[in-house]
Amino acid sequence: IGLCVADKCRSVICCEANTQAEQCFELSKHKLKPDIQKKISFLKARTENKIFLMEEADVIVVDPPRKGLEPAFIKALNEQKG
Repeated sequence: IGLCVADKCRSVICCEANTQAEQCFELSKHKLKPDIQKKISFLKARTENKIFLMEEADVIVVDPPRKGLEPAFIKALNEQKG
């Protein structure tokens, strides 16, 4: 999802806990134009370790893992002022 919206954003951080996702991310990222590639980064972490990313975000897109989001992340999302 992040790769699809990157051309409309100043920056995009794609987060994923799955260890195999980074390789797929890099392969997909390199298919984009170089100026868009520069805007995108990858962070491997579980959602409870990503809460700090919300502090500077203008938009948060969540595509939950099969188990769903951790309660601490859901709580932090709900506490964001919109």
